[in-house]
Amino acid sequence: MMSKKRNQSTLWRPGLIIMAAIIIPGLLLSILAIRTARHEEAFMEKQLHTTFSAELSQAVYSLQQLLESIQDSLDATVPVVTGKDIKAVIHKWDSTTSLVDIPFIFDKSGNVVWPPESDRSQRDRDFITANYNFFLNRQPVEVYRSISDDYVDQMIAANRKFPGKKNKKQSDITFRKQAKDAFARNSKIQKKVYKDLQRQGQVVPLRNVVTGSKNEAKVEAYTPQLSTYISEPMRFSQIVSSANSGLIPRIIDQQFTLLYWKKIGTEQIIGCSIDITKLLDHIIPLLPQTQTNVRYLTILNHNGKPAIPAESFSPRNWKHPFAAKEISRLLPRWEIAVYLVSPQTLSSRARFTALVITLLAGILFITIVISGFVLFKTMQTEMRLARQKTTFVTNVSHELKTPLTSIRIFAELLKDRRQPDPAKQEKYLGIMVSEIERLTRLINNVLDFARINKGEKTYSKRTCDINALCQELAANQRFRLEHNKFTFITDFPSGELFVFADPEAIKQALLNIISNAEKYSADKKWIRFTLVHEGSDAVLRVADQGIGIDPALKERIFKEFYRVDDSLTARVQGTGLGLTITRQILQDHGGDIRSQKNEPSGTEFIITLPIQTEESSET
Repeated sequence: MMSKKRNQSTLWRPGLIIMAAIIIPGLLLSILAIRTARHEEAFMEKQLHTTFSAELSQAVYSLQQLLESIQDSLDATVPVVTGKDIKAVIHKWDSTTSLVDIPFIFDKSGNVVWPPESDRSQRDRDFITANYNFFLNRQPVEVYRSISDDYVDQMIAANRKFPGKKNKKQSDITFRKQAKDAFARNSKIQKKVYKDLQRQGQVVPLRNVVTGSKNEAKVEAYTPQLSTYISEPMRFSQIVSSANSGLIPRIIDQQFTLLYWKKIGTEQIIGCSIDITKLLDHIIPLLPQTQTNVRYLTILNHNGKPAIPAESFSPRNWKHPFAAKEISRLLPRWEIAVYLVSPQTLSSRARFTALVITLLAGILFITIVISGFVLFKTMQTEMRLARQKTTFVTNVSHELKTPLTSIRIFAELLKDRRQPDPAKQEKYLGIMVSEIERLTRLINNVLDFARINKGEKTYSKRTCDINALCQELAANQRFRLEHNKFTFITDFPSGELFVFADPEAIKQALLNIISNAEKYSADKKWIRFTLVHEGSDAVLRVADQGIGIDPALKERIFKEFYRVDDSLTARVQGTGLGLTITRQILQDHGGDIRSQKNEPSGTEFIITLPIQTEESSET
């Protein structure tokens, strides 16, 4: 029993190491794949966001260039005003320049030169009322500037003062671009700049939108993002003191106005309010394709509403785009925004991808486990086979020594004539013949096994009487079995029973079975050998009352080198080839062998061989 446990431990330990070496990495790989699948939606969202952000950045750059060009074009079209033809000149400017909405002229004292009081429409009056105090320096206006521009200016100033090794030969233009890119990409720099502004008492306004793929219905629950533009109050005189013309955005009572102004000499300022509708007509051609099968793009005004007609697209909440960017300091709180046409599609695609990855990871893990198990079983089988072969060599050596020893002892007794009794001499000769047959059978088993493995086993088949063969075999074995105190019972039919077979091969098979019955009958030394005719078969039965065979092993006992490994069989020598060769011989003759429990104890082997008929004889 201890040997059995050691053998099992020897087989299991390296197998478990190999299984662990295969399964643990496979399990970790599967877990990693499943965790990656769980973050698939965030990964896909990030990819889309990166793509759309690049698209929006390009569009914002084009719009900023447009707004700068608007000031230049208005500067070029502003008329020269004289007292006599002022009305005609202003009307011509208004009618020929599409962006001009309400033209105006103020003198240095704040008097309204145009539109004259007698010629003012209600729109003119509303415009003058809304802006009069501003133009008279009685009321400041919020002037916006870019936080990134402030940061870049600070970096340029520092670079000029303390140029680094890498930057001392760079121009301000190159350094500005690098600093601006660094600010846009580095969230740490942005956070530092915002903290510095807060310490300085600056109030950074909030944007109108919350970007991302969160539930649009709950967008109010999320904190809006900080704007990249800050404002400071300035009076009109401060604004015009540092330039000759410019654009001033104003938000009055939730209405957005963009004012253009230009100095006329030192006494007057001419300008106009920009027609926002016409401005949008200039903006729209610069935008990418408004709608694709994935996203919808639009411009949001200062109220977070679409400034461009939404056509057929309508999200649940305009203030919750997937991605958005502020446009310019001249259009404060205006954003260019992208919305997913079908937000559920992203989740569905992510779930599908995650499901596929999870399934593949599961299949991979199962495959690895199965492969590891197959490898383990194969290795276990090979190790068991190697151990069985080692045992086989040892047992063959012992099996060869035992009959040779007996033959030598009895031969020496007969040679030296130390046994004068003729009956005992006959007995010794019988034992010697029996041992020689045993030795011959052992050698034949080994040789036949080698021939069977190589496919070289041949038979000398002929028509033979199986009944006569069994009776002859029983007669030859009876003396030895009874000498070993066995009860040997035989039962054969009368008459002939022909089979087409190799008689020597059939004898070898039967002797293997009888020898097994003899070996494994420890206490009850009893063997029964019978032959009956059943249908088209000759059925031979060899039964004993020995230790028996576990029903679970009734097929495994026919495998090569297999021996039942327990305390009752461990002391019985054997090669583990007898039953393997016996089954192969019988199957080569069209028959077979099986085992079953013998009542009340022991094992019964049942052999079937086809009886030769006229048809089979002709064949």
